[in-house]
Amino acid sequence: MRDAIILSSVAALAIGVAPATAGLGDPGGGTAIKIADSLEDYGGDQGENGWFYGYYNGNVPAAYTPSDFELMNVYDDQSGRWWVDNSPGGTLTLIDANLMHPASTGQGVVHWAVRRWVSDFDGNIEINMDLGRGPQAGTAGDGVRLHVFIDGIKRLVTTLTPNDSDGLSILLFDSVAQGSVIDFAIDPNGNELFDGTRFNASITGIIPSPSSIALLGLGTLVMARRRR
Repeated sequence: MRDAIILSSVAALAIGVAPATAGLGDPGGGTAIKIADSLEDYGGDQGENGWFYGYYNGNVPAAYTPSDFELMNVYDDQSGRWWVDNSPGGTLTLIDANLMHPASTGQGVVHWAVRRWVSDFDGNIEINMDLGRGPQAGTAGDGVRLHVFIDGIKRLVTTLTPNDSDGLSILLFDSVAQGSVIDFAIDPNGNELFDGTRFNASITGIIPSPSSIALLGLGTLVMARRRR
């Protein structure tokens, strides 16, 4: 059974979820349509189903933000994984259908692994995210952080600690337009050891009912529930 918590700004900061400053509140009503799913939509072509696979590497003035995004250019058909460099001695930065892995200074670079979705929808959305330790991680390492940027604005940041065996489910309400960009970024939070991270995001578009239109402008709402 899961606990459900609606986070105020204070509560959000207490667990490391950054309060948002703009957007829509809980839409509360209307018709829900799934418009994207990082697991179901995953593939070996950049841009397929609106998804792009890349990384931030800190080589621009606005380091480790969406303006720092670069595409991964190696896709391994056998493993079904995107890599920055999958040659012997290459960085651990990778993305597959379920897993994301950043890199850190132990490999001479700091990479945040980033799934990017470009919206073809205009309206209110809810993003349901599943964040957990990878299958080989156990309780070792120093954990990772998840950052969510929408159109360049950081909407959320939360830490997955190494002893969190259950993981975290996060529900984020916001709004997008056609062409809006959402980045889901995993940073190494120190070293890159045991940083394989399970991550999935399902995005639902909300076509509001008349009664929910009054909620416009109430601010982004974040819900998080710890698994049990």
